[in-house]
Amino acid sequence: MSMGERYLIIDMGSTKTEIVLYDASLTVLAAPSFPTPRSHHDGYSCIDPKSYIPDILRTIAGLELESASTEPLYVSVTGMGSTILVASRDGSVLYPSIAWYEEAKRLVPSQLPRRWTGKFPLPSYPAYKVPILKEAVGAHVASPAGQRPDVLFLSLPDYVLAALGGYRSWVTDRSFASRSMLFDDAHSQWDTAMLSELDVGGDELPEVVSAGEVIGEPSEEVRRAAGLPAKTLLLAGMHDHIATTYAANAIRRALGAALWINPGGTTESVVELYPVSETLVTEAPTRMLNTEASWRPDVLAVIAYPTLSGAILQFAETFALDWSVSEALFDRAPVAAPPRRRLMTKDKGILPAGDCPDTVEELWKALILSTQYELRSACDELTELGHANGEREGVLLLGGQAKVSRLRTLKSAVMQAPVYTARAGNIAALGVALLLHESRSGRAADRDAALQRIAAGVRVENADSELRGAAERGYHRYREIVDQVDRAAGRKGAPFDKDKFEEQRDNEGNHEDTGRR
Repeated sequence: MSMGERYLIIDMGSTKTEIVLYDASLTVLAAPSFPTPRSHHDGYSCIDPKSYIPDILRTIAGLELESASTEPLYVSVTGMGSTILVASRDGSVLYPSIAWYEEAKRLVPSQLPRRWTGKFPLPSYPAYKVPILKEAVGAHVASPAGQRPDVLFLSLPDYVLAALGGYRSWVTDRSFASRSMLFDDAHSQWDTAMLSELDVGGDELPEVVSAGEVIGEPSEEVRRAAGLPAKTLLLAGMHDHIATTYAANAIRRALGAALWINPGGTTESVVELYPVSETLVTEAPTRMLNTEASWRPDVLAVIAYPTLSGAILQFAETFALDWSVSEALFDRAPVAAPPRRRLMTKDKGILPAGDCPDTVEELWKALILSTQYELRSACDELTELGHANGEREGVLLLGGQAKVSRLRTLKSAVMQAPVYTARAGNIAALGVALLLHESRSGRAADRDAALQRIAAGVRVENADSELRGAAERGYHRYREIVDQVDRAAGRKGAPFDKDKFEEQRDNEGNHEDTGRR
């Protein structure tokens, strides 16, 4: 009996790599995983493909994919977008992938132009790691006159996809390119100013394609090692945040509801989708928001990063923390927890003088509460950008945090809206599989049925009116404290002045010989 096409998605996480196999109806057939291998080079925590690729092939081989099958198998990737390694075109790794959380200390944000990248500057972005790699392997690997440079800077998922194809094709999709901070989100191409500043040539970067585009077939060596069917195609993948957003957007369409996307897995975030616009790309970083190029050149994801993760919650539990959600929780003096963007730029956030919690438990409660206030604030910022896609009636929560009932209640109370919780397994892998299904099979009925299955399992929860009232009062106190401290620190004292911003941007352009189009 024919099984139809299948989709195999390799999700490369910083601690775990999961390989998810879907059938033609987008039902999960298997999802084995293994720890992502680590090594240390020059004091940096790295992921070395020399051990990683064999682990991936062994895990795929364990799926027993029926190499004699005549049905197509579509293979793609998702995972970390902040990794970067340097390789030669024959596949030799010249320096392994520096992990996403490693702070690069060779450059400070003010040293790089970034008017078109759409990014609030974080030292974890690959752009800041380029000088480390260049110093480690030399500015360029000598190549014969008239030929392309042999050096390539690329993300770990891009390298894995190239390895599966026998290093015959070097490509990246727009979302991985965008995450590098070397990409121009407004014009959907490598950013000439950034490349000039870092002395990186366009030939030293992979070709940019749309997610889901066919880029080749596995090499015979890979086909035999992994037991792949004869009709196997490799397709460009997506950065995990964009893949999650793609799936979440499809789910909210299936629900027929206008919801904020809150992929609360590895890190708390909130995402909205917009058409590409230069104004949005340049304005978002002034709000400490990021744009990221998405699966098509005409789509931007705008993302805010309050800081709360499943790992943080697990760590808090080691203190036997009791943080039941009650009206009393919202009466405490709020603490503006340092969001990820502030932590990475050495802005330690806000702890109001005289109101510091006097026990570890009270501090954790204040921090957890404040991350949800920050989430609400981020949604307000997105709305104030003026590009919002209409009113939002709730929050679509995905990932690890969706399993924490107290957090769902807290989120609903602070957001003054119901929380929709989707149980969809590995949501990033699902996002890539959905895109491949849409682009390859053309059977919309199968895709719609899969999304309806997920939508039918969505749980909707709503905090009661008393909790909502207490949370609203607490949120306004939080905003007052944040605004006071930000004004005193000179960070934020007035509403965004678009004319002033554009004048400053133009003045920057007059002082920079960027070769900007």
